[in-house]
Amino acid sequence: EEFDFLHKKIGELEWELATVYYGREAVLRSQIELLETQIENYRVNIAILVDCENVDPYRFASVFKNLNEENLEKIKKVILYDDVNTSNAWDYINEYIKLPIEHKEIQRVLNNKSLVDIVMTSGACKEYYQENTESLILASSDSDFYGLISSLAGARFYVLNESDKTSDLILDKLDEANINYCFMDSFAQGEVQDFKNNVLLR
Repeated sequence: EEFDFLHKKIGELEWELATVYYGREAVLRSQIELLETQIENYRVNIAILVDCENVDPYRFASVFKNLNEENLEKIKKVILYDDVNTSNAWDYINEYIKLPIEHKEIQRVLNNKSLVDIVMTSGACKEYYQENTESLILASSDSDFYGLISSLAGARFYVLNESDKTSDLILDKLDEANINYCFMDSFAQGEVQDFKNNVLLR
């Protein structure tokens, strides 16, 4: 009994030290394994909604380069919510990601005000209520979308974000709500070098 107690305490200490050293990357499985498992548990009708203003297109592309074919087949579409001021790489990503892609270029009313967030929120509601899409993957590091996640309680959410653009506060909120997430910048970026080169040559 005493040995079990000591073993448990040593294990907790090792985990604490690992967490201090690696931060939120101190996980039992790699980011890709976590995402694969999550998609496997989802139903077939999965939609990915992308906030092009707050997502690096090359990091986003790297996620799909690392997913296996079986899980890619469960994704029925990718919807890009784009703005005039984003990277032109979004215009060519359909040549790289072999999934049905809807590219929505959101026009501004005022030159200094983007409407991407509100249109993407509306699109998520449409996917859930009209298209019967029960599993939504949100690609964004914008904390505003937590309002959508907390309001659309019946949907199953997963978040693709970027570690250098996401605050610990929003990660804590996602943890509290049991919303799984992973960092796009954790995936192998070398896989998309040819995509970067092709965009630069356009």
